[in-house]
Amino acid sequence: MSTPPNRMSVVLPVRDGAHRIETRVVRVLEALADLTRAASEVVVVDDGSKDATPEVLDELKARYPQVRVVRHNRPRGLEAAGQSGLERATGDLVFIQETDSLVRVEDMRRLLRMSED
Repeated sequence: MSTPPNRMSVVLPVRDGAHRIETRVVRVLEALADLTRAASEVVVVDDGSKDATPEVLDELKARYPQVRVVRHNRPRGLEAAGQSGLERATGDLVFIQETDSLVRVEDMRRLLRMSED
């Protein structure tokens, strides 16, 4: 009997990222669909955004059931945002994207491979 695939959570901290967060979230969702058959989630932590980020995240959450949103009412920094996402992630594996750049799919693939060994 084979073991079920690991459920993966990807944590994306963001602040004032209304113009770029949708692209990042969709890219992660597509990568997760390619990488694992397990149910997965994207936990976006809004670190006190002052732009339209909350509205964009509400739209993403409505469109994609795998998207979860955590909000800080004031900026607390990247590390605190990562920690908030980690605390709310439900996956067996948690990948925290600590920079505001595009998620490196190869890093996610490596994490999954390591978990299978």
